[in-house]
Amino acid sequence: MPEAFSDVDAAPLLCGGVIGYRAYRFADARPGSTIGLYGFRSSAHLVARIAVAQGLDVRVYTRGKHHRELALRLRASWAGAAEDGGPDELDAAVIFAPVGPLVPVVLKSLRTGASLVLAGIHMSPVPELQYELL
Repeated sequence: MPEAFSDVDAAPLLCGGVIGYRAYRFADARPGSTIGLYGFRSSAHLVARIAVAQGLDVRVYTRGKHHRELALRLRASWAGAAEDGGPDELDAAVIFAPVGPLVPVVLKSLRTGASLVLAGIHMSPVPELQYELL
């Protein structure tokens, strides 16, 4: 870490920050595009802030009411549960939740050619996928 960062300032950049930022970079979302974040814990909080600052439209998909409220305070344009579907298609998505069955749900919400990044350290099994989802 650069010496300009105190330990307190550098701490969020470690585990949660590295995982989140790496996933965000792999999503390859551009300013003006829409990104969905599935699961809203520490890594996703950081990604939401970066994405908003870089001019992305951030949508947060999470079950917890307090997580949805936090997402909106962090300037996400929409927050709800994955089964709510969201307002329209996404240009990119990152799944932070360790829930394999989310993969086909998220694939259905993406525009053709969009990126999906699975960012969890572990994940339950991904169900068999229908070819038309890919």
